[in-house]
Amino acid sequence: MRVRSVLIPVTAVALVGIGPAMAVPQAPFAKQPVSSLQSWVEPVQMRGNSMGGPSRPMGSMGSGTIGPRVAQPTNRIVIQVPPGRTQPPRDPKPPKVGTPKPPKVGTPKPPKCLPGARSASSGCRPVVTGSPPVIVPPLVGPMADPVRVLPPPGISPPQRPAQGPSSPPVVAQQPEFVADEVLITISTSALPQIEADLAQSYNVVIVERVPLPLIDARLVRMRIPDGRNVPAVVTALGADPRVGQAQPNFFYRQNADAPANAVPVAGGGSLFGLQYALTKLGTAEAHRFVRGQGARIAVIDSGVDATHPDLAATRIEHFDATDETAGTSDLDGHGTSIAGIIGAHGTMTGVAPAAELISARVFRKPSGGAGSLATTVSVLKGMTWSVEQKARVLNMSFAGPRDPLLERHVKAAAARGTISVAAAGNNGATAIPAYPAAYEDVIAVTAIDAQDRLYEKANRGAYVAVAAPGVDVIVAAVGHSHHFQSGTSFAAAHVSGIVALLLEVDPDFTPDDLRNVLIGASEDLGVPGRDTEFGAGRIDATKAVMLAVDQHALKRGLDMAPIARTNQLGSAP
Repeated sequence: MRVRSVLIPVTAVALVGIGPAMAVPQAPFAKQPVSSLQSWVEPVQMRGNSMGGPSRPMGSMGSGTIGPRVAQPTNRIVIQVPPGRTQPPRDPKPPKVGTPKPPKVGTPKPPKCLPGARSASSGCRPVVTGSPPVIVPPLVGPMADPVRVLPPPGISPPQRPAQGPSSPPVVAQQPEFVADEVLITISTSALPQIEADLAQSYNVVIVERVPLPLIDARLVRMRIPDGRNVPAVVTALGADPRVGQAQPNFFYRQNADAPANAVPVAGGGSLFGLQYALTKLGTAEAHRFVRGQGARIAVIDSGVDATHPDLAATRIEHFDATDETAGTSDLDGHGTSIAGIIGAHGTMTGVAPAAELISARVFRKPSGGAGSLATTVSVLKGMTWSVEQKARVLNMSFAGPRDPLLERHVKAAAARGTISVAAAGNNGATAIPAYPAAYEDVIAVTAIDAQDRLYEKANRGAYVAVAAPGVDVIVAAVGHSHHFQSGTSFAAAHVSGIVALLLEVDPDFTPDDLRNVLIGASEDLGVPGRDTEFGAGRIDATKAVMLAVDQHALKRGLDMAPIARTNQLGSAP
C-alpha cells in the first residue's frame, strides 16, 4: 500500500502552540527539557482578532512593543535536536527470503469499480464533474496563539510596524439592550393614571419615572415580568395612542482598551515629556493665549476621582445617575482618564487646564458582568443634569446602538447652545456606525497615534469629523496613578478640551460655529480631502484658536491684523 506524506504547516520553528488534539510521536532526543526554549516564548493574540492587546512598557508612545520578527510559517514540522545529540537512524527493513513466484501470463482483467468510477489501465478512476475539490492540509494547534520571541534582557525591542486596516478585530456579540425592560414617553401634561392603566393593559411593571425637560416629556421605565420578547412589547406599546414613544433600554460601552503599564511619577515630577498628544495638537502655543477659562465641560462617564493629584485643584461638580450606592467616585478609572486629558494641571497638563469640569456618572458595574455599562435611562439623566448645569460641552466617550431618545436629546441640547463630542467607536473598519457619534449634531472623533496612523480598531464612516491622538496616550488613573491607554474615547477628550479653548475666545459660538472651526483647522491625513478614516484630519489647537479669533472678529465687525489679533486673544471684545 502506498503511503502519502502530509506536510503540516506550523507557526514557529519549534513545537510551540500545538493543540491538545495533536499527538507528537516521542523520540529519544525529544525527551530533553525544553525550559530554556519556553523561557523565550509567550503566547500573544494575533493582530485584529480581539479587542484587547498586550501591555506595552513605558515610553512606547504610539508604537507599542513586539519582539523580533518571528520565523514565517513553514511547510513542515522541524524538530530541533539538542546539542550533542544526533537523530538515530531508521532501522532498515530485512530483505524477504524465498523464491519469487513467476509472473502470470496473459491480459489482466479490468478491475471492478464502485459506482461513480470508471475502469482504466492503471485502476479505477473517479468520474469528476465540475471543479476538483480543494484539499486543505490539517492545521496544527490553535492559529490564534502564535508565539512572540522576546529579546534577551537589556536589548530594546524594535518598534511595531505600521497599523493596517486589513484585519478588523473580531467583536464578540454583546446584548444591545436590557433583556426585560421597555421605555415609553408620556406628555408632561398627561395624568399619572395613564401610566398605571398602560402597565395593567400590557402586563408590565412600572420601575421608575424620569422627567425629560429637554424634550418636554416624562420617561417611564417598565419591566416585563413574564419573559416576553422586548421588541414585541415595544411594538405593542408604540401603537397605543397614549404613548408618545416606545423603545428598549439600550446599553452603552466605553471606547477604550484595557490599561497598559502603570507609570510611576516621583513627587514634583512632570509627565509633559510623555504627553506626545499635546505636541501633535499644538497646545503649547495655544496656551500662551487661552486655557479654557470660563468654559464648562460635562464628563458623562463613570465618575471622576477628584482626589487624584492632577485634578485636586480642579473645581468639579458631581452627579450620580446610576442606582449604585457608591456615590460619585470612579469605579473603573475611565472617567478620571477623560477628565485628566481635558483639565489636568499637575504632573499631567490638560488641553484646557482652566476649564470647569462637571462629572455625570452614568456607568455602573453589573453584577457578575465584565466591564462597565450605561443605559439609555442613565445617559439621559446625566445629559439632562449637565445641560441644566449650563455645560457648553458634553464629552461622551462611549458608544452603543442607534437610540431615538438619545438622538432627540442631543438635538435639543444643540438647540440650547451645547455641543456634543463623542468617540467614533472601537469596533474596526467594517463596523456599523457607533452612536451617539454618528448623530448629525455630534462631533465624532477618531484616534491616531504618534505617527498620524489610524488606530487599528477605530470605526470608519462618513460621520467621522476629525482625528486626535488616542493611541498609547498617558492618562490619569484610579489610585492616584497613570497608565498608557488607547481608544477613540481619549481622542474625543482631546477635542473637547480644544472646544473649551475656542469658547474662551468667544463664549457665544454656536455648535455650528465650533464644528466649522474644528474642521477648518484640521491637518489633512490619508487621501486628499475629507475621508471616512480621518474625517477632515488631525485637529490643530493653535490653528483652531487663530481661526476662532478671525470668526470672532467677523461677527463683531472688527479688523484684526494677524499680529494684533494674537495680542488680543485673552481680551477680545
